[in-house]
Amino acid sequence: MPEQREVTILNASGLVIRADEDCASRIGRSKEDLTGRHLSEFCPPDLAEEFLSTLEKHARERTPFLAVVMIGGIWSMFLFRPRSDNGTDIVYDCFTERDWRGINLEVNGIPLYKFRYRDLGPLARLTRRELEVLKLIGDGLTSRQMSQVLHRSERTIQGHRISLGKKLGCRTKAELARIAADAGLPAMKLDQLGRFHG
Repeated sequence: MPEQREVTILNASGLVIRADEDCASRIGRSKEDLTGRHLSEFCPPDLAEEFLSTLEKHARERTPFLAVVMIGGIWSMFLFRPRSDNGTDIVYDCFTERDWRGINLEVNGIPLYKFRYRDLGPLARLTRRELEVLKLIGDGLTSRQMSQVLHRSERTIQGHRISLGKKLGCRTKAELARIAADAGLPAMKLDQLGRFHG
C-alpha cells in the first residue's frame, strides 16, 4: 500500500485550511503559522497574485494544474488538484525540482505554469561573478578548472568561494553544490545567469 502523504488544503480564494510540514518548510514557515491564513499574508504580492489568478481559474474549471516557482532560491513545484465536488477546495502537494526533474509532465495533460515571480532568497546577495563560481561548483569543477573557465587566478576563485560560504552560510563545497543544484544553476549556461538579477 502506498504511503499516504500529508497535503496542504486551500480554498479557491487562497485561504489555507490546513498546511503540511513539507510545503510550509519550502516557504520558510511552520504549518501552524500558515493554517487559517490567506496566501497574501505570507507570499510576496506578485507571487500571491500569480497563485491566486491561476488557482481561481482552475477552481472554476475544476481542473488540476502544476506551478513551478523559485522560493528562497530553490525551484519548487506545486501540484494543485480539485478536492471537492463544488470545486472550491483545492489540494496541493509540493515537490522540489530534484523530486520531479525526470518526470514527464506531459503524460497526464496537466497544464504547467512557470511563474514569473522568483524569490532568490540568499542568492539575491550574490554578485554576477559569485553566481558564476556557484554554478561551476554545482557543475563539479575544481578551483583550477574554474579559474580557466572564468579567466581568473585560482586565488581569486578561492576568494569567491570564501565569500559564497559567508553569504550562504556554508562551510563546504558540497553544501555550495547543493544550493547550486536547488537553484537549477548546473542546467544553465554562464551567459544565462543574468536572469537572476535582471
